Amino acid sequence: MNNWKSILEEIKELPSSKQRKLFRQLKKLLKGKSGKTRKVNPALLKEMKCSKELKAVTGKSKLSRGKAMKYTWKYIKAHKLQDKKDGRQINPDKVLAAVIGKKSIPMTKLGGLIFKHLSDD
Repeated sequence: MNNWKSILEEIKELPSSKQRKLFRQLKKLLKGKSGKTRKVNPALLKEMKCSKELKAVTGKSKLSRGKAMKYTWKYIKAHKLQDKKDGRQINPDKVLAAVIGKKSIPMTKLGGLIFKHLSDD
């Protein structure tokens, strides 16, 4: 089973019902579940202006929403701000507290708090 030819030969030896099932599975794997390529939401790629507080965390003055989350998570991990017992909780330091404005928050709320610090030019 080192190459495609040997795999196809083995499939051909199977009963036709199993062949169809395997070919359908292979087709799904090659195309993805929906059979179509996914389109990227352009709103997530739009460069936006960061507030002073967010700039202190990310080090950038303009970021897309996805990049803002990425750099914020880098900051959180670099400064070990995730709770030791419950990794879903974030315990901010002074710099991050200026962005999220709370003592401790669940990571699911982080995006909404960060996006408040992004604005159109």
